[in-house]
Order: sequence, then C-alpha cells, then structure tokens
Amino acid sequence: MVRLDVDSDESVNSCVKALLEKTGRLDVLVNNAGQIINISSIAAEIPIPFEGYYAAAKAALIAYSQALRHEVMSLGLKVSVVEPGFFHTKLAETRRSSENRIDVYDQMRTRAGEALERDVVNGGDPRLVAEKIMRIVETKSPRLEYLVGKSGRYKALKLLLPESMFEKGVRRRYNLD
Repeated sequence: MVRLDVDSDESVNSCVKALLEKTGRLDVLVNNAGQIINISSIAAEIPIPFEGYYAAAKAALIAYSQALRHEVMSLGLKVSVVEPGFFHTKLAETRRSSENRIDVYDQMRTRAGEALERDVVNGGDPRLVAEKIMRIVETKSPRLEYLVGKSGRYKALKLLLPESMFEKGVRRRYNLD
C-alpha cells in the first residue's frame, strides 16, 4: 500500500513515481483502473444527519459502480464497491460545512457532529478496509458490494426493523431530540 492524497498533485506524482520505481507496473488502482474498486460508505444506505451531501455522493458512487460493472464486464474488467462503516480515520477532521448555516440547527448540528466524531474515534482499524480491498483484488470473480466493519449489522437492522424504530435509533444515536 502506498499513501496518496488525491487532492495534492505533488502527492499523486510522488505516489505514482514511487510505485513504478518499486514495482515497474500498476496492477490495481483503487477507484480508477482495470479492476475498479470504488470506496463508498454505509452512509450511502444510512445517511448521517447533517452529512446528507456525503451520503448522496456515496450512494451515487454505488449506482455508478453498478452501471459501470455492466458496461465494462464484456471487456473483462471487474468493478466492486467497498462500503465501510466507521473506522478510525481523519474523516471527522476533514469534514466541511457550509459557510451560510441556518442558525436554528446549530445545537442539533453540534450534537450530531460530536456523535460522529465519537464514532470515528472509536471506529475500527482502517487496515481492515485495506485487507478487504486486497481480498477483492485476489478474488477471481468479485461481487459488486462489500461491507466492512459493523456496516453489515447496521444495514441488516435497517432492513429488519420497522422504519419508525430505526429512525428513532438514528435520532437517539446522533442526539437529535
């Protein structure tokens, strides 16, 4: 694994250079190559309050991955999407919010943000996601979707519980009431 900050041209160039110097080739690039493994989130299925734009983008990535999988299958290309739950990453530190906020939501937004930060701080080891990606790469016929961490449990609960009960749990988890 090689670290890469896709927001930095310098980081991208450095990563590619280091990789090619070490291996001489590129077999898999997560999110853009011959075997495409996109990283979505459980938030695509269970949106986090005040993070709707993030959930929408991750849900769109799943739909895009599904369509792309059909489009490139006859070319011998594989497409999968990984849907991690909460992992101990810099997600909470890199969150962005609008400059023009609606004041009436301030207290609720703050409480929900604090709950999200706790989830990330107490999240799983991100190496589990990397290990899952490596297993996908090594799989002859990978599935479309892979859950990682506790996300499978949350997705199952959403399917099994009455919607009103599940919503109450989300509202309680993010201190919205």
